[in-house]
Amino acid sequence: MPLIFLFLLLILPAGNFAQEASPQAEEGASVLPRESNSAEMMQREIDRRRELTFHLNELLDLAERLYRSGEWEHAEAKYNLVLLETDPQAQTGGFYKRAQIGKAKCLAAKAIAKEDEGKVSEAAGLMQQAGELDPQNKALARQAAELREAGTRQANPYGGDAIVTNELIQKTTEIKRLLSLADQLTETGQYREARKQLDDVLRIDPYHRAARKKIELLEEKRMAAADRRYLASREKALAKVTEA
Repeated sequence: MPLIFLFLLLILPAGNFAQEASPQAEEGASVLPRESNSAEMMQREIDRRRELTFHLNELLDLAERLYRSGEWEHAEAKYNLVLLETDPQAQTGGFYKRAQIGKAKCLAAKAIAKEDEGKVSEAAGLMQQAGELDPQNKALARQAAELREAGTRQANPYGGDAIVTNELIQKTTEIKRLLSLADQLTETGQYREARKQLDDVLRIDPYHRAARKKIELLEEKRMAAADRRYLASREKALAKVTEA
C-alpha cells in the first residue's frame, strides 16, 4: 500500500499540469489568426482608399479637360459624379471641394453663353447657382447681381413707367431687328455687313452691352477668316513657285 500511495502522488501533479496547460495552448493558438485577420483588413482598407483616390483624381482630371474644351455639360456631369461619391465631412472632403469649384466654373461659363444669346434671366439663374457652390468667389456673386438687374430691365424695359414715348418704343424695336439681322449675317460669313448693323445699334444706344459683345466675337471671327485666307494664298503662291 505505501508503494501504491507514493506512485499516485507522483502521477497526479503531472496530470493536473497537463490539464491546466491545454487551455493556454488553445488560447495561444487562437491569438495568431486574430492578428492575421486584422492585418488583412487593414491592408484591404488601404487598397480601397488608394483605388478611390485614383478614381476621383481621374474623374476630376477628365472634367477639367472637358471644361477647357468648352464641353461644359459633360464636365459638369463628371463633377456631379465626384460630388455623389464623396463626403465634405469625411477624408474625401478635398475632392468634394474641388468638384464644387469645378461645377461652379461650368455653370458660370454656361451663364455667359446664355447671356450672349440674349437669355439674361436664364444666365442670372445659372450664375446664382455658381455663386452658391463657390461662395469664396466674390466675382460670381457680383456677376449674378448684374445679370439679375439686366434681366429685370429686359423683362420690363420701361421700368414700369406708364408713360412711354413712341420714340422709345421704336428705338427698342429697331435695336432688336438690327441685332437679329447681325446674327443672321454673321452665321453666313457676311462679317462686314453684320458689323454695320451692330454699329447702328450703338448709334441708337452707345451703352448696349449685347451689341458690344457681339462686335468682339465678330472681330475674332473676322481675324480668323483673314488668317485662313492668308495661309491659303501663301500655299497657292508657294505651289506656283514650285511648279516654275
